[in-house]
Amino acid sequence: MKKLSFQTLRNVLTGLEEGLCYSQITQRTQTSKASVSRIAQAADQTGQSTKQLLALSDSEFVSLIYPPSPLARTEPDWASINTQLKRKNVTKRLLYERYFAQAGVTPYNYSSFCRCLAQWRLDNGLVSVGGNVERVPGQRMEIDFADDLLPWINGDGCIQHCKLFVAALPYSNMMFTEAFSNEKQPSWIAGIVDALEYFGAVPECLVMDNALALVNRDGWREGNAHPAIKSLCLYYGMEPWVCKPATPQQKSRVEAAVHAVERWIIAELTLDQPLVASDLQDVNEQVRKRLDAINGQPFRGRNCNSSRREIYEQQEKAHMRALPGMPYEPGEWRVLTVDKAHCVRIASEAGHRYSVPVTYIGKSVAVRIARNTVEIYDKDTHKVLGIHKRCTNVRGDKTHILREHLTPAEKHYRRTAENWVNTLVHKGLPRKLATEFVVRLKDNKGGFPSGRICGSVCGLFNTYPPSTICKAIGSALEDRVFRARYIKELCEQYQFALTTNRTLDLGDDRIRTSAPIMHKNLRGNYK
Repeated sequence: MKKLSFQTLRNVLTGLEEGLCYSQITQRTQTSKASVSRIAQAADQTGQSTKQLLALSDSEFVSLIYPPSPLARTEPDWASINTQLKRKNVTKRLLYERYFAQAGVTPYNYSSFCRCLAQWRLDNGLVSVGGNVERVPGQRMEIDFADDLLPWINGDGCIQHCKLFVAALPYSNMMFTEAFSNEKQPSWIAGIVDALEYFGAVPECLVMDNALALVNRDGWREGNAHPAIKSLCLYYGMEPWVCKPATPQQKSRVEAAVHAVERWIIAELTLDQPLVASDLQDVNEQVRKRLDAINGQPFRGRNCNSSRREIYEQQEKAHMRALPGMPYEPGEWRVLTVDKAHCVRIASEAGHRYSVPVTYIGKSVAVRIARNTVEIYDKDTHKVLGIHKRCTNVRGDKTHILREHLTPAEKHYRRTAENWVNTLVHKGLPRKLATEFVVRLKDNKGGFPSGRICGSVCGLFNTYPPSTICKAIGSALEDRVFRARYIKELCEQYQFALTTNRTLDLGDDRIRTSAPIMHKNLRGNYK
């Protein structure tokens, strides 16, 4: 069970004490129904009431809700391990093997050992994302754009300029760079994705500056990354971290990498004349050759002859996570307002509408339009509200509603054809007639409109007898008119003829009686 905070646990139990349902508690505490259910079961297993549990101290309360596991791991001496790692030629693997031999029955595995050590360092202030006090392998990737432009001559002989995206891993100094025509958000996202593919692994944290394409415009605060960047980091499992304004020392390694790119790539490729290339892809191929040479070149002024790539492959890559099966798919971000039907409309996508929870009516939401999906997020909390399959067809149904977004009334109208047949039979229609009616509706309209018509026909049973409705539906099937209003008018005519002992003769376009019906209040009928 994922452990929740003290306050969240108390809020859940308070809701249970008040007699709230799981949905209400979920909305109040922002937790899942499964978590609420597990907490309720854990509270019942303690044998104490919710009032008694709420009266306990935080430590006693948590120990009852989360009892210690009988398979608790043997904790190593993290302080001693951190001190020994500073010695020459002492590695984590060496210290782990000694710990494993002395741990006993339930030791950590190697990956958990490294993760817990990194967390201990972070908790004790030995590692700071912002201050770069100590370089930890696989912890962070810093990104930036080089200030100097790279001039190049295209096939037409025109001089163009491009910007170089730069990424760096502080521990091994492994670098990556790629040329783009601009410094807009799609270039940032493509550069991050290509950098991770180049490294072949994913670090724990993505460190960036305060570029407008990377952060929100509502003022700086730590972690105030743009929803597009948060979506990318969520896909790769990275933590986005935004540097304070005017503090380049918080991403010092990428600043050094930018200077290296400007000296060893831009200056060398354009020493005599601008770079000659057929297109931007050709530029990147030439840049990549220089990048591979720099990463493979041994360091100067060190006792060892190791290069950036060797240190990365031998010491750092093992501490990073594996890449997902597919690269991140960039998308277009928009801020749209939810309409009264709790949907957002994308005008450029043939006016297709995609649903959100009904509580967001009238609010603004963040919409990400990807290649195959339309993702909708809460603009403030970045909570996922719905993921729809993208549709761009001009024809067909343009309203796409997820089942979990339906209101009780909408679920009533969106029942299956078999459900509607059973409902009409229960109301008094013969099954054969009800089946033919629903099938004709489905063939004619399909889906949501037919549900509305069936619902309206079911409402007629409150006013008219089943025999009258059967006659009206039979006539509507013969006339091939499937409007609820038309069936209601037929019922009115049949009921009037029944009460006045008249017979009805149905025409092709309208309903008419065998004899004219005279009313005393008709104009010109007064004696």
